[in-house]
Amino acid sequence: MYNYFKESSQPRVVETSCGSIKGIVSKSRDGREFDEWRGIPYAKPPVGPLRFASPQPIGPWEKVRDGSKFGPRCPEIGVFGNTVGDEDCLYLNVAAPKVETTELLPVMVFIHGGGFQSGCGSIYHPHFFMDENVILVTLNYRLGAIGFLNT
Repeated sequence: MYNYFKESSQPRVVETSCGSIKGIVSKSRDGREFDEWRGIPYAKPPVGPLRFASPQPIGPWEKVRDGSKFGPRCPEIGVFGNTVGDEDCLYLNVAAPKVETTELLPVMVFIHGGGFQSGCGSIYHPHFFMDENVILVTLNYRLGAIGFLNT
């Protein structure tokens, strides 16, 4: 199983409007290499006075951000009734095939299920999708009362 999700050592750095991110290179189910950038913040951490506020835009960062690890999952009630996760959890993950093309690729944004109570973007790995020419985005969003108090 280790070789099934083997990562190579040729990471790619991309420039975003907030700063640079260094990703990793992984292999798909059929052995096709693809780029991954994990744990990209898409909003300021919703802690303290921002806990129940609308998400605020993330500011720029100066150093190259490490995109090799997933961001923390949002707080949820675990299987034993304990709370797991972190309120600083608004992160997304991007996977893109290594293709030589000037054509734009379709983008699939996958929002995990879980009844607005559980789940996270990091449990849905892109290894099956990257055998196709599609860019995959998964994300975390606030769960339970922290994200959906009025529903």
